[in-house]
Amino acid sequence: MEDWYRHRYFNNQIDISGSGVEEYSFAEIRNRADFDFTELDQLHAIDGETVGCLSVRSLLADRFANGDPDQVMTTSGANEGLHLVVRSILEPKDEVITLGPCYHCHDKIAESMGCTVKKWAIATEENTFSLNFEDLKKLISSKTKALFVNFPHNPTGMTISQAMADDIVNFAREHDIFLVWDAVFQYLTYENPPLKDPVLVYEKAISLGTFSKAYGAPGLRFGWLIGSKDVIAGCVRQKDYGNLFVAPLIEFVAEKMLRHLDSFAQEKLLQATENRAFVNAWAKRLDSKINWREPGGGVCGALQILEHYDDVKFCDKALADYGVLLVPGSCFGMPGFARLGFGGNGANLKEGLNRLKQFITAG
Repeated sequence: MEDWYRHRYFNNQIDISGSGVEEYSFAEIRNRADFDFTELDQLHAIDGETVGCLSVRSLLADRFANGDPDQVMTTSGANEGLHLVVRSILEPKDEVITLGPCYHCHDKIAESMGCTVKKWAIATEENTFSLNFEDLKKLISSKTKALFVNFPHNPTGMTISQAMADDIVNFAREHDIFLVWDAVFQYLTYENPPLKDPVLVYEKAISLGTFSKAYGAPGLRFGWLIGSKDVIAGCVRQKDYGNLFVAPLIEFVAEKMLRHLDSFAQEKLLQATENRAFVNAWAKRLDSKINWREPGGGVCGALQILEHYDDVKFCDKALADYGVLLVPGSCFGMPGFARLGFGGNGANLKEGLNRLKQFITAG
C-alpha cells in the first residue's frame, strides 16, 4: 500500500482513497482544545520519556484502559506501536493469525522476522463481508503466538458483534496467545456501539490507538499502545533501538486534545455518517457495474468493480484519466476490489464520485 501511495498521494486531483477522517487545521485544533500556542514558550527542546510523559499516559489510561498509566506507552502513530509489539512478543518460526485481507503492518512485519502468517479469511458475500468463527479454530496450532485483528476493519469497513468479539477474547485466553487489538477505528461506528476493548478483561490483550483515523490529526503522528507491564517493558527495549521517545512538542498538543477528545470525534463521525449515506446512494445507481457493501464502521470500504478484473490497472486509469485516487485491493491481498474512502470533505467526495461514475460508465 505504501509503495502505491509513494508517488501518487501528493500527485492527484481528488483523493477518495484514505481510511481516516478529514484533517483539522492547527487553528481548529487550538480552538477546539482551548489552548494558545504561546503556551509553547514554556517548553524546552529536551528529550522525552521512553514510555511517554505521565500526564498523557494517565489521560489515555483513564479513557481507554484500566486507569493504570504504567500499562500505557505513547508511540509515533499506531504503525510504530505495531512494530514495537511485533518485535517484542514474536520470535522467528512463531505462527500468527491475521485477518485476510489485512492492513500490511499486521502481517508483513511478522513475515519479515521469519514468522508464519495464517489468514482468517473474510468471506465476500453478495451484500456484506463476514467472518466464520469455525474457520479461526482451524488455524490454531501449538506454534501460534498471537492473533491480530482490527474492527471496524481496514479496508472493508466490516464490523462484528460484541458476542463475536467476546468469543475472540475467550479463544485467545483458552489458547494462551496474545490478542493484538488494533482499535484505530473503534469509535467510528454507525448502527452499533463501539466494541469493548479486550485490554479491560484479558491480560494478554494489547490495544493500539492513534489520532490519525477518528480524530482528524494524522500529521501529529501520535499514537499509543496499552498492554501488560511485561509487554510495555518489551516495547521499551525495542524503542531504545528506534526513535527513543515521542517528541514533547507532540505530546503537548496530544494532551490538550485528549482533554477534549469527544469534541474532536463527534464532529467527524457526523460528517462520516453523511458521507457514507451519499456513497451508498451513489453505489445503488451503479449496481449493475459495481458491488458496494455498506461499511458498518470506519470511513472506507471495498468497492468491487464488476467489469474490471485488474484492480491495479483500474486504479491507475482512474488517476491518470480522471485525477481520482483509489487504492487497489491487491495492496491488501484483495484483487478485484479498490479501497474507497469517504471520511474527507463532502464536496471533494462528491466530485470524486462523479468523476469515478464517468469512468465506470464509459467502460
